[in-house]
Amino acid sequence: MDTILTLEIFDTLARQKSVYSSSDAQSISNLEQLREDGWDFVKYATLEEDFFLLDGSCQPFPDDFSKFEDGIGWWSQSLSDANGDFASPPQLLIRVMGTEIHTGPGLTLTFAEDYPLQIKLEWKTREGATIYTDTYQPDSLEYFCRANVENYGQVVLTVLKAKPHRYVKLNRVDFGQRRAWDSGQSLVEAKIVEEVDPISSQLSINTLDFTLYGAGEYNVMSPTGVMQYLQESQRVTVVQVLDTGERIPMGSFYLSTWESSDNDIGRFTAQSPIGLLDSRGFLGDIYAQYPAGQLIADIMDAAGVEDYQVEEPLRLVPVSGWVPICTCREALQQVAFALGAIVEDNRSNTIRIHSLPRKYGRMIRIDQQFEGSTIQLLEAVSGVEVTAHSYAKSQAAEEIWKGALTGGIHTVEFDAPAAEVSAAPVGPSCANALTLRVTGDTQEVVLTGKKYTDSVLTVTQSAARVSGSRSNVKKVDKATLVTLDNAQDACQRLLEHYAKRYQLQVQYLPYDESAGEMVAVQSITGDYQMYTILSMELDLTGGMVANATLVSDGKSLLITDYTGEFYAGERIGVI
Repeated sequence: MDTILTLEIFDTLARQKSVYSSSDAQSISNLEQLREDGWDFVKYATLEEDFFLLDGSCQPFPDDFSKFEDGIGWWSQSLSDANGDFASPPQLLIRVMGTEIHTGPGLTLTFAEDYPLQIKLEWKTREGATIYTDTYQPDSLEYFCRANVENYGQVVLTVLKAKPHRYVKLNRVDFGQRRAWDSGQSLVEAKIVEEVDPISSQLSINTLDFTLYGAGEYNVMSPTGVMQYLQESQRVTVVQVLDTGERIPMGSFYLSTWESSDNDIGRFTAQSPIGLLDSRGFLGDIYAQYPAGQLIADIMDAAGVEDYQVEEPLRLVPVSGWVPICTCREALQQVAFALGAIVEDNRSNTIRIHSLPRKYGRMIRIDQQFEGSTIQLLEAVSGVEVTAHSYAKSQAAEEIWKGALTGGIHTVEFDAPAAEVSAAPVGPSCANALTLRVTGDTQEVVLTGKKYTDSVLTVTQSAARVSGSRSNVKKVDKATLVTLDNAQDACQRLLEHYAKRYQLQVQYLPYDESAGEMVAVQSITGDYQMYTILSMELDLTGGMVANATLVSDGKSLLITDYTGEFYAGERIGVI
C-alpha cells in the first residue's frame, strides 16, 4: 500500500484574475475556460492528419455550432504544415489584472489530445517590459514550464512547432506547478483527522498534517525552493494506492500552515473544504418559509464554493428565523441544526449536507481491532431546553444606524435586523446591512427603519431519569432558525444523541468507513452494538491504522438495523 500526496503550488489569485486574448482563435474557443478547473472536454473528430482512430472514441462535430456556446478552451485558427511549422505562430496573451505583485515557479499547461512540440514563454511586467524568455519542448498533455519569475503581470505563449497538420488545443493554464510525493520516498508522515458533530452544534473541519523530505528543498529562506511559492488555500489531494493498483481517494484539503526546521524537512497542515467557509462572510437576513436548499445555495455562493451536495428532501424544507452577519461556516451550521442534518466532506472535495444515518452498513469485527480499546460512560443528561424564536417587525420606525461617511459607496451593518430602511440600497443589502451611496463630502448619515423583535419560548423535553442522578439539562438558545415548528424535533434529536453515553476509543484497521457513519462494532464477547463514529485519525504512512472515537446507547443490534451484507456464521445479535 502506498500514499500519494499531490500539492498544487499555484498562485490562486493570479489564476482568478487572469485574462486571455488571442488573434488566432477559432470561433468555438472560450478563452475564459483556461482558468477554470474540472470542466469536461469532449473529444471531437477533426480532419487533422492521423489524428484519431475509427473506434468511436471521438464525436463528430454537431451541425449546429450553437452547441459550442460554452466553448472548448483555446483552439488556434492556424494549422501547422507538413513539417509542423506555422506560417504565423499562434500566440496567446495572458494578463494578470489587479495591483498585486505576482511571483511564481512557472506555468503548467494542460493540452487536449495532442501537445505541441515546441513553445516559447515570454514573461513581462504589466507595462510590457520583458523579464524572462525561454523555450520548452512539451512531452505530455500536462506540462510544467519552469521559470522562477518575480513581479510579472503578463505572459505571452507562442507555439513554435507542432505535429504535422495540427491545431493548438489548450484546455487550462495554471500559475505554478502540481507536485506529487509518495510514502515510499519523500512523504515521511501523513495523518488525516476526520470529525463530524452528529447534532451540528458546530461544523467540524477535517485536517491533514504531513511531513516532506527533500534535500535542500524546504528552506523557507531559499529563493528557489518550494516554500517561497506556497499560499493559503492551495489544494492538496491524497490517494491511497492498494497493492492491487486500485486508487482510493482520501480527500482534498487546502493548505493552511507550513514551516521548515532545516533545509530538508517541511511540515505542513491543511484543512478540508468546510474550512474554506470560515474565510468568507455572509450577510444573513430574516427568513420566512424560505426553502432550505435555496438558503444553502446563497451561503455557498457567498463562500465561492461550487462543489456541494444537498440531500433532496432537505432542499424542500422551509426555514424561518434570522441568520445574523457571520461567516459562511456559521451560517451553514444554523441551517444544518434547524434541519437536523450533518455536514461533512470526508474523502472528497465535495461538501455534503444530509440526514444522520439511522442504520449501519459496515462492521468493525474483533479481528480488526488492536488491544487496548476503552469504553467510558459519559455523564447522564436529564433533559434539554431549546429556545424557539419568532421575529416580528415593529410598527414604528426608529433610528437604526448613525455615523459619518465620506462620498462613495458604503455597506453599513445594523446592530439588530430591520426593515423599511430610509435609504435606497445600491448593492448587497438585507435586514442586517445596507449598501448605500453618499454624494459629496463627508457627512453624518442617519438611517431609520422598523426593527425586528425576537419573541422567545423555551421548549423542554426530559430524558428517562437514572435513579439518583443529578439534574443535568443541556440548553440551546442561539439557534436562530429554530421556531415552534421545529423546536420539538430539535429536542428529540438532542435527547437521542445524549442518550449515547458509551464512548469507545478503539485502534483498528479500517475499510472505507468514515466519521459520521453508523457502524456495528463487535465486542470481545462476540455481540454487536451500533456506534456513531465521531472522529477518526488515519495514519496514512504507518500502516493505515485508525484511532477512532465512537458513541453508542449500549443496546444490542436488531437484524433490521443492518444494511450491508451477511456472512456465513456471522453473529448479528438479537433477531
